[in-house]
Amino acid sequence: MLDTLTLGDLADIEDVTGDTINGVDLANPPMKFALALYWVFRRKEEPKYTYEDARKTPITQLDRFKAVLQGSENPTESPPGLPVAGGGVEAA
Repeated sequence: MLDTLTLGDLADIEDVTGDTINGVDLANPPMKFALALYWVFRRKEEPKYTYEDARKTPITQLDRFKAVLQGSENPTESPPGLPVAGGGVEAA
């Protein structure tokens, strides 16, 4: 799933977090990177979805997103905005 990220996605993540992505474990990212990853995946399906929209996401949904990133949850059963099997995200 992380292999669907583009160089532009990674640059956007660095821009919004203010940090370099080098050395960050994207399967178990710190909160600001988890938020940025969530935003990037969600906007792939909803181009108008903003970083500010992502900041309003309930923590329970972000926890599930992190579980999907770590492989401990089935992405085909994920709620809207979370990665699905084969890449992309499930629409809201």
